[in-house]
Amino acid sequence: MSWFGTDIKLDGRKLVAFARDISYITPNQYTNLMRPQKISKFPDALEDPGLEYSGIFEDAWISDIAYVVLKAPPDGERTLHLIGLIPDIGGTPFNSTLTIRVNGQVVYKGEHGKGDVKISVPLDKSIFNGGLSTKIQIESSSLQRLPNGDGRPVSMRLNSLAYTTK
Repeated sequence: MSWFGTDIKLDGRKLVAFARDISYITPNQYTNLMRPQKISKFPDALEDPGLEYSGIFEDAWISDIAYVVLKAPPDGERTLHLIGLIPDIGGTPFNSTLTIRVNGQVVYKGEHGKGDVKISVPLDKSIFNGGLSTKIQIESSSLQRLPNGDGRPVSMRLNSLAYTTK
């Protein structure tokens, strides 16, 4: 430091967030966003301009609370499918309670250990309230830290999240 910028004071604040592609849009533009009906191919899925999400890393790892806003499925029987993986990190026992909310209502709650996660939840038409989009939130009661110097706190790797109509 003695070589460069000794007259510039260091900023002691800590970084608390990463952000990208922050834009202002009107309420009408927000309502008319072309939402995807599923997310499955990462990182490409997160590049969709109509996808609103939080808590998901580009490589599909999710934090303890993550959400996406997807297009509401067409009329008929609706089933939400989640496929993911709870990693085996450190070789110690690990369990987590996963809770899924659709438009704020709990539609699934279950205990999961390490390994593949496959959840299918039939949803009643009333949960959608005739809306064009739905907010799907995934909550995990426990986190693990990724190894090899990565250190990110993660609950699971999300492979796909989609609605199907029967």
